[in-house]
This record gives sequence, structure tokens and C-alpha cells, in this order.
Amino acid sequence: MLKLFKEAKVIIRPNTSIVNISIPSPQHTHGRIEVSTQDPSSRAQVAQVGDTFANELLATQASVYCRKHKCYPRSILWRVIGADRILEIRSVDLIKNIHDHQEAVNTLRLEFPDTIIPHGVAFADGDDHHGFNIFVITASKQLYTIDIRSQFFLSQSQIDRNVAKWCKSCRPAPLNFVQPHRLYAGSRLELFISINTGSLLRLTRNSEDDGSGWSLLTLDERSWGASLRGLVNWGNSNSIQYNGKSLDPNTPNAISTTPDQAFAFVVSLNHSIKAWNLASHRLVASKDLLNRTSRQRDVHPITLSPAECTFIKIFTAERALPGGMYYMITYSPYDEGQFKFWVLKGSLTGQLDIEDLFPDIKLQAVDPEPPGSLFWNIVDFEIASTDDGRNMVLWVLWRSSTFYQLYSIQFDLLDLPNAWRKNWTKMALELHHDLPPTLSHPCTTDVTSEWLEFIFFPGRYPPQVMETALSIFLQSVRAGVGRGFQGEPENLQERIYRAIRDSVALCKSSDAIIDYSQYFNDLDTAWRQFWLLVDEINKKRFQPISFAFDFNSNLPWIIFSDSCASVRECTSTEIILHNESDLLRNNLHHAKTIWPHRNLVFELGDHPDQSAKIIGLAASFRNRLTQELIQNCHTTLNTELVMEPSLSALERVTAFHDRCGFAYLLTDSMYDAIHEDIENSIGFDRLRTDSFLAIINTIPSGFQSTDSGYLSTEFGRDAIMTGATESICLTKQIVFDLLLLIVFIEIELRPEAIAEFSGPELFDALVGLLKEYEILSWLVSRVRVSQRNRSIDHGRDAKTRIAANVQLAPACERRISILEEIFAVHTRLLTGSTSLMHSLTQQVCTIVSWTMSTGRVSFEHILVFIQCGLLVDGNIDLATDFLCCQPDTGWSTYVKGRLCLAKCDFDGAVGNFQKASHILSYGRPIGDLHEMSAKLVDMTSVANFHSGLSNYFLHITGLFERAQSFISAAFFTSLSLEFAEYNRASTQPASNLRAELPSRLFHSYLKTYHFDGVYIALSRDPDPAFRPSALTSLLTSVFLACGTTTRGLKRMLRLPLSLEPGAYCRLDDILASITKKRGLPDFLPNELGLSAGSIDYLSTLKAFYIARNDLLAAASVSYQMLCLLRNTDDGVSEMTYAARTKTKNNKDATFAQSTQILGELLSLTNLLASIKSSEAYILVDPMSLPSARSNSIPTTQEGVSMMDPTPTDQLAMRQHSVTTQIVLTVNDLRREYQLELDKILKIQSGDWEYGEF
Repeated sequence: MLKLFKEAKVIIRPNTSIVNISIPSPQHTHGRIEVSTQDPSSRAQVAQVGDTFANELLATQASVYCRKHKCYPRSILWRVIGADRILEIRSVDLIKNIHDHQEAVNTLRLEFPDTIIPHGVAFADGDDHHGFNIFVITASKQLYTIDIRSQFFLSQSQIDRNVAKWCKSCRPAPLNFVQPHRLYAGSRLELFISINTGSLLRLTRNSEDDGSGWSLLTLDERSWGASLRGLVNWGNSNSIQYNGKSLDPNTPNAISTTPDQAFAFVVSLNHSIKAWNLASHRLVASKDLLNRTSRQRDVHPITLSPAECTFIKIFTAERALPGGMYYMITYSPYDEGQFKFWVLKGSLTGQLDIEDLFPDIKLQAVDPEPPGSLFWNIVDFEIASTDDGRNMVLWVLWRSSTFYQLYSIQFDLLDLPNAWRKNWTKMALELHHDLPPTLSHPCTTDVTSEWLEFIFFPGRYPPQVMETALSIFLQSVRAGVGRGFQGEPENLQERIYRAIRDSVALCKSSDAIIDYSQYFNDLDTAWRQFWLLVDEINKKRFQPISFAFDFNSNLPWIIFSDSCASVRECTSTEIILHNESDLLRNNLHHAKTIWPHRNLVFELGDHPDQSAKIIGLAASFRNRLTQELIQNCHTTLNTELVMEPSLSALERVTAFHDRCGFAYLLTDSMYDAIHEDIENSIGFDRLRTDSFLAIINTIPSGFQSTDSGYLSTEFGRDAIMTGATESICLTKQIVFDLLLLIVFIEIELRPEAIAEFSGPELFDALVGLLKEYEILSWLVSRVRVSQRNRSIDHGRDAKTRIAANVQLAPACERRISILEEIFAVHTRLLTGSTSLMHSLTQQVCTIVSWTMSTGRVSFEHILVFIQCGLLVDGNIDLATDFLCCQPDTGWSTYVKGRLCLAKCDFDGAVGNFQKASHILSYGRPIGDLHEMSAKLVDMTSVANFHSGLSNYFLHITGLFERAQSFISAAFFTSLSLEFAEYNRASTQPASNLRAELPSRLFHSYLKTYHFDGVYIALSRDPDPAFRPSALTSLLTSVFLACGTTTRGLKRMLRLPLSLEPGAYCRLDDILASITKKRGLPDFLPNELGLSAGSIDYLSTLKAFYIARNDLLAAASVSYQMLCLLRNTDDGVSEMTYAARTKTKNNKDATFAQSTQILGELLSLTNLLASIKSSEAYILVDPMSLPSARSNSIPTTQEGVSMMDPTPTDQLAMRQHSVTTQIVLTVNDLRREYQLELDKILKIQSGDWEYGEF
């Protein structure tokens, strides 16, 4: 039968915040809510053995409940985990309306005081659009009624902390004496509980009741007395033992109600159907599941398994048959498994007639493996009905341990027997098995990196499985392995690597040489053992549990113990891959009937059967090749993909054939076998180019508009990416197989004898396609952390949240592939889709097509866009890895420069920016660079492209300035200024550019202490207001870089300041400003010499004036230095007075200070003496004279000099000095020099009193 469907499996591991809710018990009425962002199955709590792993993390019961209301969220996955005590619920909606701004990211885990009984969970829609009810029966016979609001999944702050308010419990009185077996919810106001005595309890409540109390009614076909006696277990020999309970054969094992809630139908363990009128509470009909007579039932009694409950579904088809009220489909596992279709006729007040629609036809279920040895049973089935009974669909899920198969049949109700024989289709299971790495020479290679890459491939194995496998592995190897894990980094990959490495010992040969070949072989064996353990544990996660169907969107669901899968339609390539040629030739018309929305002739071509044969032939050819030859083909292909073709297509085919080694690795027997395969499968006469191109045309290469009002949810993107990843792997394998087959045919089979076959043309097309899919594989296999920006409810202020004890968990990190984050998050559901099955397939094709499409955006620009996205998100390592995929264009060269800049490779960035300069400076823009660069180029910088070299280099300057690479910034500023100077008669923006560039060049050179360039930039700046501050910055930088010694002076003198108007006039102010910023120098504790400080700047200024032969200006500076020496001494005297009076070096300190003053006096005297007598004077402030300074240090001198002014005189001098200056001549300086000299002589001779100096 045709395989038309695929599964999109998603691991049910919460990537979002988890809300743990403790359900109150009858003894403790207060629940507890804890919000966590870490999965309880993380390493800290992961199971240590496989059985515990299964009990704690794998579900024993699970399904998907699809609400009838279309409010988001509406598809709820529920699972019973944690040793049957935790009910986990979360949203698994694939899409949401664009107006639903919040996403259902919360996973609720309801922890009950007791275990949940099998089939003891039921769901029902609430009384409004914003909630639903959950009903749970536990082993303690408590019935819980839980009112879940939709906002619980959207925001943690909206979860009501008062659990007792929305979770009620009661214990129905009859359960005190009996055991509950099944729970079924007809609606939120009506429940049914089957009990082990064979009765059915009906529980009802009013709409205003909260579930703490229910009205009870017992439905029992036996008399009142018999049913009352049935409450006590009398030890009936016909009872059935199940799960520690004794079940009466009349116990309802499956329950269903009609859509109008008028009748309740049950399937009992004794293989019978019973109908109860819920208005009269009477049994109105009874039938055997196989419509056997009473005598046949007595002769051959049949008992159903209590563990299974899928036996009955009720549906409506008002216009299918006259007189039919309802329709029913049942299944019996006996007599080779049979389905029965029934029509229910009668009235609401009288008897109900259950009529077999096809009594003489055996509707046997399709066996997945008719001659096989596996035992298969039906997990569940669902029927999608129509009003007129036409185009109805039946879905049936089979399982055998971890194996499963989904079948479907589309039929008209009146033509069911005919359709039953030939209209069955099934789901195509995964053909691409994840095989571990196999190396040609494992004994000479360390396979650790290959194994780590294989095991940690995104989505292959969850961390919990690997943690459990690691724990078991450590228990199986010697005790010493893994002891050093405590304190090691919490890195699962590193811990696995250490465990494997430590489990293998280095061996030495007889001559004491380490046997590395044996070590590598043992290491590969250890890795393989660990992988087998991981794979065995991982298989437990894929045991099918149930089947569900969303009738609103026509979407089937398969639920596993640790995952769930939505079913989608096959793509065109998958249809050809998974189906045999005969089926495509004979039964494809049936697929056209099932999918009227698809044009299969256009998608598959005129001869899909031949395409299927060629794909099968190519796969068979690859399987016949040796591992060494296949490895050579992969190596040669990788070289072919990265190299630009320099040969003709035919020469490339020949070179590929030679490098792979077909000549010496392809044996004669292999050649003959392949030759025979071609002859028997398709024939040489049909090896045409068009046949191969037809296969290539089935690969998605374009996408439709995505303008619908629906977006994919996070869970929906996981499903889409699962399909996209599988499609990429399968397509890549198909194209690789076809490439090898074409090379073989072209070189080995003499293509001139095969008509209409062009090997070089096909080789070129397939290599180009493989290059695209290699990039897709790279995007799928590389993951990074994506930080979600969740919407937080701000309706409640902080005080309200604190009062309610609401814990808001931070956003979780979610590791997703680059393909998903760059492309999948932007896709919308396509308009016009008939079902989500088709929409899922369209979105899978859209993801691949969006990346590979050659329509609106070229493939080269897409590659650059991806690189820009990596740079914007700071994924430098990934961007470096993706560098090999970049095209050789000007735009990509610019982005390479941005990558070098991010890696601080400034030389590489300069080279790439220069290489791309002309292409990105002239001509028409290639598009919106802001969008094409994933916003790497901001909106303001877009104008710098394609507007001349000057603007382009100005943009590059800004990049290097932000990167603090001022050498490169100065280089590109110079280039920008150079090209700006060429356009003197340019527009006003260009004129502004010429005014801006010198300033930026000045600062760039200033940062690098390139003073010649700084001065040149300063001289080119036309802004006069900029020059004073710029000159100050220049001289400051000179002194900072070269110091205030002779080196700094020489460096300053080399600058042509004489060409700068007023430079020398401002030099005093500049150095004064610098001196003021530097402040007074510090004194050393044992000597009073000045350190490098203000005095150094004055010395430099004096030397500068002497060098210019401006002796009068030098004398003025010298006098300032003399005053600074005196003032400094006076300022520090108070602070150092106590130290001076106690130290033995008081004499030396005073002598050193006087010597400095004496030297400066001598220098000042000589300067004035070198000037003409008529000009040999300077004007000084009276307060700067020695006689005007007041010594504040306590002194032991007797008396004061008569020349010292009184305090009154000092005040008058200060007021007068504002406008009056004193002439200081050479003679005055000589007298002062003599006084200082006498002072030194007294010190040297010791003729001085204590405290005199």
C-alpha cells in the first residue's frame, strides 16, 4: 500500500519554566506551588539506573486533549509520570493567532498524594472559552475536579496560588465498597466510572457546583438486590484479575456517549456492547462485538483484556442513511481482529436498534506484518466523519513493543467494503537510521571527536538519557573510573569523555613501546559500548502509548512515553523515496483522491515509477561499494564542493572518478552485479537525463507567500524542524547516491551507447545541489543558545505579586539550531491549507526553500545573510566555521572584514575592507543592506555605501574607532579625506564631510601618538574654533608620551609650530593649564627634591624659550619656577614640621632645598644678564617676593627682620598687587642670590640656631 504520511516527532522535555503544584489531600487542604526553570530530570535528579529512569521520567499514560473551543492554547498534552503520582500538562499547539502575543510556555506538574489509577484521567471543556476541567481518580478512591485556566500556561503570575480554590476532591460513596476501573467524562457536568462489580456509576453536578460534591446514580442491568450484593466480593470464579483487582465480566472496559449526551455506550469485558438511555436510566440495547448470537456467545465466550480500552467510537453522519440517529465503529481483537460499523436507530424514549451495516463482510484490520513473528495489537483508532458519509477517514495505530505503524483509509460509508480492500495507506517510518561512525582504519586514529559529534548531534539523544547511560557505564567499569568528577565542571560532554578515556588503559608491547594502535582500537570499542547503552535506554522513550485526533484541524497525534508526533503529508521527494515503483504506477490515483489540494502530476512528474526505480538503483549501488570507496567519495566530494571549478564538466567527472579510486576499488564482481541491477530494474535504454532531472525537480526549490494570520509556536517549530532535518538528511543521501551512480555510468558504462544521457550535465547539477544541502546540514547541526523575551504580566504590581507569593522565573535558555533561529521563526502558516497535515509539509518545504530559493534573493546573498546573523548575535566561533561557505563577492568580502574585526584581526579586516571598497562604493546597491545584513549595518551607515569611496572609508573609520584600533582608523580616515579632496565642487554633504574628516583624523593620530600626522591633520582642519583645544591636546599628548625632559622638548621643537598662527602666544596658557591639571608634586620622606610634576613643565617651557632665543620669556618662566620652589617649601612646612624637628637629617634637607633655589636664582640672573641692560628686567607680583611671604611654621628665631612687613602692610600689599607690579632687575636677583649663598654657608659651617631655617 502507498506510504503517504510522515511523523514529526518532538521530544517532550520542558524547555520552559515548570510549575510544580502539590495537590492537597483531604487531610491537608492547602496546596503548594513552586516555580522552577530547571527540569526535574536534570543531572542533579537524574535516575541512576534504567528502571528508575523509566519510572520517574517516562509516561505510563498520555494523550493529547484537543479542546472544542478555538482559543489558544487548545491542544493539551497530558502525561502521567513520576511513579504515577504526577500529572504533567502542557500546550502542544503547533500554531497560534498573530494576535496572541503571549506563548503558552508553562508546563504544569500536578503532584497527587496517591498514585493515579490506570485510565483514571479525563478531560472536558469548561463552561467558557478560557478553561477546561481535569478529572482524576487516585488509588485512595479520591475523585479530583481541577479547573485549569488558559492563562496558567501563559504567565506564572496568573496562576492562582490558592490551589484549594480551583482543585476540589471528593470520595463517591459507592467507592467505599468497590474499586474504580475506568473514568470517562461525557462533559464537565457528567462523569462515568466503571467499577469492578460490573456496574457503571453516573456522576452529575450543576453548572454552579465546583466538584466537591456529585449526584450519584448506579447503572446496572441486574436487579437492585443483585446489584447491591455485588458491592461485596463473593469470590466469583468468573472474575478477571487485573492490577490487583477482581473484575466482574460485565465490568465496562470502554465508555462513550452520543454527541447529544442522550445515550451511553459501554463495551464490557464479556465482549458485549450495551446502550444506556441516560434519561430513563434503562438498558435499551445489547450486542456482541462481532454480532454473534446468544448461543454462539455461550458456546465460545470471549473475554477482553482489561488493559485495553479502545473498542468503540461513536460518530454522526446525518445524511448518510435514512433513519440513522448515530453511527458506531467497534473493534474486536478476536477472529483475526475485526472492525464493525453499526447504525443506531430508534427513538429517545423507546428501544434502540443496533444494526450491523455489513453483517456478511469481514472487515479485518490490516496486519502490519502478516507472516512476521512479532505480536501486534491496536493501540487506538479514530474516525473523521462527514455529514453525508462521504470521504470519511479511519486512522488505526498498531504497536509491537517499540515498533508501531499508523494506517488510514478514506472511504464512503456506503462503499466501505470496496474501499476496505484497496484504499488503505500507511505512514512511512524513518529510513535514515543514525549509524555510529565507522572508520576505515580505527587502529590508527583517535575516534573521540567523531563519537562526540555523533552522540551530541542536536536532537539525537536528550541529556537525561546520556546521564543515565553514563551512570550505568560507570557502574559497569572498574571502580576507579569517574572518582574525580566531584568538583569538575558541570559539562556532560566532558564527563562522558573522561569516563570513556579512563576506562581504557595504555598497553605496552614486549619491547616497552606503547601500543597506540591497540589503545585506539580499545577506545573505539569503549565508545561503541557506551553508544549501545545510550541507544538501548533511548528506545524506551519511543514506546507508543496512545493515539489522538484533532477534529478541528484534521491532525493525527501519536503519543509516546517521552515524546509525541504530529502526522504530516509526505513531500514529493518522500513519496518517490518511500514507495515502490509498482505502487506509484498503479495506485497513485488514490493519492490524488485523498489529496485533492495537491497537484501530484506536477509535483512528481509524468513517470514517478521510473524515478522511484532510479532512486532505489542508486541506493543499491552505494550499498554494494566498500566502506573505503565510500569514504574516498566523501573526501573527494568535500574537495569538489569548496573548490571553484576550473575544468570542464566532463573533466571534473573524470577527475572525480580517479580521485575516488573506482579503478582499483571497484571489483569485477561488483561491476557485474551493478550492471545486472541496472538491466533488471530500469534498463539501459531508460537511463535518460530527463529521468534524473525529474527526481531533482521534486526537491523543494520555491515557496509560496506566507501571509496568513497564524504563526508557528515554539512547539510547532520543533515539529517543523524535525521534518526539515529529516528531509535534509534524506535528500542529501539521495543526491549523493545519484552522483555516484552517474559517475559510474559516465565512466564505466560508455555513455555513448546510452541514448539521451548527459553525465557531465547531471554531475554539475548534483554537485551544485549537494553544496546547498551541505550548507543546510551545517545550519541544522550547529546550535546556539536563544534567549526568549517572554511577556511578563505587568497588570499586577510588585506589591501584589509579593503578597501573593508569586515567583517569576527568569527566561530559560533554549538551544536551537541556526536554521531554526534564522529562518523558521519567521515563517507563517500558509493560507488556503485544508489541514495542518498539509500545512506542516508546506512549512517544512518552506524552510528548505527559503534557504535555497533562487527567486527574490540569490543563494550567495543568503549565505552572507546567515554570516551576518551569526556576527550580530556574537557567535564568532560559528561565524569562523561558516567562513568556508562564503561566496567570493564584494559584499561577502566586507562581511569577512567584519568577522576579522570581531576577532581583533585588524590586519585581516583592513585587507578585506580595502578589497571590497570599489564594489561597495560605486554602482547600484544590491538591496537593502540593513535587512540583508541582519541589521549588522545600521540604518545610518547604509548611506555610506554606493556613494563614493570617501563615504565608504568614513564608515570603515567608524568601525575601527569602535574597535579601538586607531591606527587602522587613521589609515581609513586619511583615505576618506584624500578622496573627499578630489571633489571640491561637490554638494553640501561632501563639503561637510571634508570639514569632519580632519577632526577625526586628528583624534585617531592623537590616540596613536603619531604627532606628525596629528599636526598635519590639525593644519588641514578649516574650523578655527577647533584649533586652540586641538593644540592643547597635541602638546599634552607630546608631554605624556615623551615626558617633560629633553626628549619631550626635542619632540615638541620638531613640530613646525611657527607656522601655526598664535601657537607660541598660547604656549604659556597651554603649559599652565597642563601644570594646573597635574597639581603640585609630592615630596619624598627623606629628601625635599621635586619629582616629575609641575616644575618639569616649567623647565620644559623655559628650555623651549631659550631654544627660540626668547630670553626674556625664559626669564619670566624661570622666576615662576623660583616662586614654585619657595611656595612648595612653605606649603609642606606645616605638614613636615614635626618630622623635621625630630629627624637628624634636618640640616641635609634644608641644604638640599636652598641649593635648588640657589641654582634657579643663578639661572635667572644669567638670563637677565644676557639681555641688553635697557631690557634686562621682569615684572613680578609683589606677593611673590621673599619679603612678602609669611612663614607660618613656628620658629625659635629671636625677632624678625626689619625688612619684613607687618600684617597690616601685607594686607595692603595684597590689595595693591591686583593692579601693581614690581620691576625686578639683575641687581635685585644678585642680592637675593647673596642672601641664599650666606644661608648655605651658615648651614655648611654649622653657624645656625635651631629653627632658624
